[in-house]
Amino acid sequence: MKKTRINLLTSRQDYYRLENYFGIFRKFLVGYVVVFLLTIIGLAGFRIYQTSQQNKLYESKKSILSQLSSRKTDEVKLIKLSKKLNSYREFIKDDARFIPYYELLLATLQQSSQSATLTEFNIDKSREMSFKLRFSNFDEMVNTFKFIESPDFTRSFSRLDMKDFIGKLDSSDAANYDLSFEGSFKQINETKN
Repeated sequence: MKKTRINLLTSRQDYYRLENYFGIFRKFLVGYVVVFLLTIIGLAGFRIYQTSQQNKLYESKKSILSQLSSRKTDEVKLIKLSKKLNSYREFIKDDARFIPYYELLLATLQQSSQSATLTEFNIDKSREMSFKLRFSNFDEMVNTFKFIESPDFTRSFSRLDMKDFIGKLDSSDAANYDLSFEGSFKQINETKN
């Protein structure tokens, strides 16, 4: 007799064991597919996020470059301003700060004579100076010259020398007398004056 059918139920233990293996394999396969799909979705999301960040950075860079190109004139102005500021700082280092000394000289001369005119005044940062006085009256010049030799006048100077004396007669018979001095001022407190 020939067997036309197979009885699969004869060995149930083998069948259950195979069924358990296939169940575990199916769970493993489903888990693997789920993890694989989640990984793919995560990588795709990360790639989309990176692309959007790159696009934002590109747009930001593009706008900054357009702002920079539109502000080149401002940059040139800032460079010029910086150079002028450096020049100003150099000038301040070499500045003589002459105003307190000039005002001191004028105030002192006004005490001595009303007709004395200060025609020249030069001073450098070491307080070395020269000035020229012009008089239209000989007596006023003599009185001023006496005052110049007094301690009240010379206390402001560490050195004062008369450099030149010139007497001129104009076409209208008016005489002008020029006295030239050079010397150096003593240091004064600029905040007091």
